[in-house]
Amino acid sequence: MARIRTVKPELAAHEGMFDLEEQTGLPVRFAWVMLFTVADREGRFAWRPRTIKAQTLPHDLIDFSRVLDAWLTRGFIIKYRVGNEWFGVIPTFTKHQVINNRETKSDLPDVSEADEVISHVNNTLDACDTRQPREDDACGTREVHALGEGRKEGREGTGKEGKENSSCAAPTSSSPAGDLLPTEPASPTAVSFLLNDGKEFPITEAQVREFGDLYPGIDVLQQLRAIKAWTISNPKNRKTRTGAMRFVNAWLSRAQNSAPTRPTSGPAPQKGALPRLSA
Repeated sequence: MARIRTVKPELAAHEGMFDLEEQTGLPVRFAWVMLFTVADREGRFAWRPRTIKAQTLPHDLIDFSRVLDAWLTRGFIIKYRVGNEWFGVIPTFTKHQVINNRETKSDLPDVSEADEVISHVNNTLDACDTRQPREDDACGTREVHALGEGRKEGREGTGKEGKENSSCAAPTSSSPAGDLLPTEPASPTAVSFLLNDGKEFPITEAQVREFGDLYPGIDVLQQLRAIKAWTISNPKNRKTRTGAMRFVNAWLSRAQNSAPTRPTSGPAPQKGALPRLSA
């Protein structure tokens, strides 16, 4: 059930969310506003992409799991499992919302009770600066980690010890305050293609791996090479620099939608894997 929430005007100027929308071609900004209406008073929600899509973007022809994955890989949300059920939480929810006390209390488990946590929150001010002790288990991690004895420690670390957790220290990078995108090291260029001004538009190896996660049914690197060949053969239809990433996502999305179903037998290929490039 959707709930009444508030939206701060600063969201319109959030460069991190805008960049994510440009990179993925997905309506992540509007969907982000609507996700707050799905989340309960603690910012938690059941990880059910089709149900969330029906509540947030019922008329959009998109796979909402891609929207959730885009937020997850950029540190906007955290995914966790309790038993056989998966849930999500918005780390900054209580920082941006004042909840009416009459709203029903959350009946979803807290991330501190999780058996597994998937988080890409890493040195981000907004993600760590919350009033909830649940981030003691989430901040500063970029992998799936099982919580065994750590589950008990997560419950105990709700006092001053949690505030002193070094994993939630303020970032030392020069990124603007409020930018939720993690600072990534420079990545080599995997492939580039021509723009309408005759210059090259680079796609890095890190972006190829991210596209591999978003479009698992296709060979992303081969599709990018096809884009390169297309721009060589169609100089009049080359894209501008600002529209290049949207063009790439539209191309990959079409390729994903038309890709044949992969056989289930045999080892699955590694998503977004980069072949060794010859000199």
